[in-house]
Amino acid sequence: MKTMCCLMVFLGSFFVANSQTFIGTGGPITDNNCDATHNFPVSVSGIGIVGAPMVVSEIKFDITHTYDFDLSIYLVAPNGATVNLSLRHGGSNDNYTNTILSPFASQSITAASAPFTGSFLPEGDLSSLSGVNADGTWILKVCDGASTDVGTVNNWSLSFISLAASTPDAVNLQSPNSASINQSGFVTVYGQIYKAGLTDLTTVQTSGIQAWVGYSSTNTNPNTWTNWIPATYSQKVGDKDEYKAIIGPTLAQGTYYYATRYKINNGYFAYGGTNDGFWDGSAHGSGVLTVNQPVTPLNNNCSGAFPLTVNADQSCLNVTQGSVLMATASPVEGNSCPGSEDDDVWFSFVATASTHHLSLQNVSGSTTDLAYSLWTGVD
Repeated sequence: MKTMCCLMVFLGSFFVANSQTFIGTGGPITDNNCDATHNFPVSVSGIGIVGAPMVVSEIKFDITHTYDFDLSIYLVAPNGATVNLSLRHGGSNDNYTNTILSPFASQSITAASAPFTGSFLPEGDLSSLSGVNADGTWILKVCDGASTDVGTVNNWSLSFISLAASTPDAVNLQSPNSASINQSGFVTVYGQIYKAGLTDLTTVQTSGIQAWVGYSSTNTNPNTWTNWIPATYSQKVGDKDEYKAIIGPTLAQGTYYYATRYKINNGYFAYGGTNDGFWDGSAHGSGVLTVNQPVTPLNNNCSGAFPLTVNADQSCLNVTQGSVLMATASPVEGNSCPGSEDDDVWFSFVATASTHHLSLQNVSGSTTDLAYSLWTGVD
């Protein structure tokens, strides 16, 4: 506990010493309008690329308005990238009073009440601004979406801080660079992260790191993707932490692209690409997954049962994928489950105790007729 307190004090002083705030202009919010007069600018300089290591730490504003539900508020970066801050919240109540939107808050603005005094997570994801050149004109866009009520942006500011202490030194999509599976199949994707002073100081999993594997049907920047699967710690590889996640079982036939992403403590996302580097869309791009037409599962019959890894406890960190797509009924006694068995797949394990807990998780598709039975001594 003493170590944690010291760390928190250090980080707090670090943030203050490396923060920069820019004061924007305010003005009237005209009725039922979203034209250029609703753009309130601020000029930013000396920051550089967002996420390397300067990031947006907070957007603070004070708005007078007599019907908050009319308002949709956005942050627009110099390149036009837009983050939804607060879209039509607050009902018939009034004002945003000393409202702070920050990626380090714990409560979302969507769950708060007018006049929204305090610090809240914005509705959109500020980490999507990673890679944007911050130097230039930013805009607080405040649209009024209904008639009768008007208001004023009294003041607003935009702040940046250095997250060097929470920015990975290296991340990647370790393997595979490409994969081909049949529909309902899967591939395990591995990625690694390195941070000096963290991952190199322990031989076990480093605390404070989160990891994901994501995929998309379009070969775009991963910071625009919405399909992200939490990755689990795999192993220590030298001074890096390696994570893994399974993708594929729910995907239809086609071509998909995948990458990794990581976060240290409350930092922004860092995206991993192929060839051992940060994702950049060229030398370090996305992996390519080809999903082909389904085939009969290899564990369609008892003789081809997939071996399961027995977990040491009920945390179920070790899981095995399976699907009954294209499976057929096995030529064995079929009354172990209710109903008519017309398809099945098989798994096996060696018991390590007198009692075991079996669990089906993350089932995709209809579960109306899904059942399972336990067999012993079957060859």
